[in-house]
Amino acid sequence: MSYKQGEADLLTLAQTLTEWDGANSVSVSNDTTHQANSLINSGVGQYLFLSPGSFESEYASIADTFTVTVWQTILTIVVFDSSTGNAPENDLITLRQALMDKFDSYFQGDSASTVSIVKIANGREVETWKRRTEPKKTFYVAEMTAVWAEERTFTQND
Repeated sequence: MSYKQGEADLLTLAQTLTEWDGANSVSVSNDTTHQANSLINSGVGQYLFLSPGSFESEYASIADTFTVTVWQTILTIVVFDSSTGNAPENDLITLRQALMDKFDSYFQGDSASTVSIVKIANGREVETWKRRTEPKKTFYVAEMTAVWAEERTFTQND
């Protein structure tokens, strides 16, 4: 497996929620069409971006042929228009909680996934962003960090 595959698996898990689909969510590591660059201007009111965070890796066996890498994926939720009629800040908090609940329910990954032990471990305070070209348009942004493990067995080379 690779980080890119794990990030794709996390996006697939997020997209099992009705709020996220291919039109408003993207794995930045797997974005070969520059969708992430144009997504924010697509007219949809909410967006989800998954991007690489930090990682740690270590040998997990005496024979040094088994490693565990703990990856971090940053989930960035952006809301500027409420499709529910609620305040965008309210929708942002609801979307954030839905992702946390979904990831918690798959803490050992998904049967079709190569990701194991996934957890949204922390999040930042909600921020507001304004466009220079449209200063009256406010984006509400929340970042969370999903932590997940990859376990690998490999052949030792001399």
